[in-house]
Amino acid sequence: MKWYLSIPASESLTIGMFCVTEECDELAVLQEKVGGFIEAVPARVGVRRGTLIVNEEGLLKRLRTNPRASALRAMISAHPLVGDAVLAGPVKNGEFVGLSDATMQEVEDFLWRTRRCAHE
Repeated sequence: MKWYLSIPASESLTIGMFCVTEECDELAVLQEKVGGFIEAVPARVGVRRGTLIVNEEGLLKRLRTNPRASALRAMISAHPLVGDAVLAGPVKNGEFVGLSDATMQEVEDFLWRTRRCAHE
């Protein structure tokens, strides 16, 4: 079982955890979450590495900018991400790694600080 965070582009929607079990088609679940073919881009929260999974055609489809996913990518690239995103752990041996409890907590803290600073 692997745990992921779903990060909607709309900030009015809540970030949510979901898991993918071995019985599920992981690719199909991830494609459903981002609304199309997937692209994996590196992310970083503090010292923890991760992978953001986004819609590969998001820019072509002119999807909405995702400020929360973009914030997780900001330490690596200033290019904003668009559309709904999924946060996974780093890729190992060609497979997405699920998120650890510590990483999920660090992401939650980071996004809370980012949101609070943006509203001050």
